[in-house]
Amino acid sequence: MDTNNLRTFISVVQSGSFTKTAEQNFISSTAVMKQINRLEKEVDTKLFDRSSTGVTLTSSGEVFKKYAERVIKLTDEVYLACHKADGTVQTIRLGTSLLHPSMPFMQTWNRIKDQLPNYQLQNTQLPNDLTASNPEY
Repeated sequence: MDTNNLRTFISVVQSGSFTKTAEQNFISSTAVMKQINRLEKEVDTKLFDRSSTGVTLTSSGEVFKKYAERVIKLTDEVYLACHKADGTVQTIRLGTSLLHPSMPFMQTWNRIKDQLPNYQLQNTQLPNDLTASNPEY
């Protein structure tokens, strides 16, 4: 089972809409629908009731959601544990400028960075915007 499809599923559950999920993840609504259709085919059950006002989980979808969240959590834990074991430091690059400030993200980063010792954040100045600072964290 593809964890990207599971992440899309969770995103649809949270937003209640294929269209909103597509916008949030910068993909097409058709791509979201195909990922959900693949999941439904894979588990051989309908996960969402679809309507013109959005989507809601079926009873099978409620059960599936609990397992999907656990699988995603375990996948993230494995990823972090493997990188921690080999001492790999991952760099997250965040584009910033006066028009696209990083301050809202930085507040979140400052709260969680101690939990992510193998990650560093680098603010990168967006092209054609020479007025932004470029600090590394």
